Amino acid sequence: MKEFSIVFIKESKEFFEMLDFIEMFEEISIDMEADGFYAYKAKPCLWQLCVEDESKKYAFLVDPILWKEDSLVPMHNIFGNDQILKIFHGSEYDFQMIYETYNIIPKNVEDTKIAADLLGCPSPGLDTLLNDFLEIRVNKSKRLQRANWAKRPLSDELIDYAALDVLHLKDLREKLVKELEEKDRLKWYLEECSIYQNLTPVIQSETTKEHSHKIKGAKKLSKSQLAILETLFETRESICRKKNLASFRLIGNQQLLDIAKNYEAYEDVFPKKMDFKIKKKFIKAIKFMKSSEKPLPVFSPPKKKKYKKGPDHLTKAIREMRLKKSKKLNMLPGVLLPARILNAIALCNPKNLKELQNVHGIRKWQVELLGESILNAIAKV
Repeated sequence: MKEFSIVFIKESKEFFEMLDFIEMFEEISIDMEADGFYAYKAKPCLWQLCVEDESKKYAFLVDPILWKEDSLVPMHNIFGNDQILKIFHGSEYDFQMIYETYNIIPKNVEDTKIAADLLGCPSPGLDTLLNDFLEIRVNKSKRLQRANWAKRPLSDELIDYAALDVLHLKDLREKLVKELEEKDRLKWYLEECSIYQNLTPVIQSETTKEHSHKIKGAKKLSKSQLAILETLFETRESICRKKNLASFRLIGNQQLLDIAKNYEAYEDVFPKKMDFKIKKKFIKAIKFMKSSEKPLPVFSPPKKKKYKKGPDHLTKAIREMRLKKSKKLNMLPGVLLPARILNAIALCNPKNLKELQNVHGIRKWQVELLGESILNAIAKV
């Protein structure tokens, strides 16, 4: 195993020296740690970058918390560089953070989780894959997984934990790519990565009191109880926003629902361990709401995006075909042909390969692999 070094980057001079160094390499492994378990709105707290030559691995930990400049860490110099292959694992959350923080979608990207899914790996988590493909055992305890990455200084244990996420990613990618080649699936992987890196990440909408209607059980509340739930929810969000605290750490959704259901019968239904000042804020908000002349709310959760469902007889036929194929290929059905694409096929009801190729979202590799089987399944019904 190659020796490695870990370097902390917390000011611009160090960063641009690192940038000059890593630009000499064709590949860079990347991961990120955020404070989403603690903060009201998650932010990047540590970027892990790793490059390697024939003899050594170099792990750089870029620290946005201790960054000694007025502006953001100029990570666009890395993510926007399409000359360097960027290797991630399970990068959906990382991409969202990159887009929200730096307003950029990384280019020239590969994601080893996509490779693992296409190979049919039953547990595509990084620690499991490192063990299965490289015989490297990583002890990822829940305590470390739930660490507050915004706190400084970081312990040596957390530094080692963070570095491990990128130190072996290049080796893992090489192993997975080799197996994809052997199974004649490499083309699938490259197409998936190409499509994935051109998608705009979904930005979470602003949280409003109407989101309280999504809490399980809210539909059964009376109008007056629903009004209390809205007020509790809105007050919690206001407190947590000011304190930069994850909402569930103050009080959970189901607890809010229980309070709303029982408040009119007995005001003191708040958790016994709740801080008295916080409790007073909730009670004051409810009393103010009750004294206002605003009409009581009607249950109406935020609308989900509706999509037109394909004919049941066609979706069933394609689903049965997909199940047989996925068993034969040892892949999850949802990886082989995701439900949204399956539904789109049923809606279009293609009669030939050309029509199938025009179905929104379908991949070239899926048409080549499943095209005739899909058309046969449709023709039979």
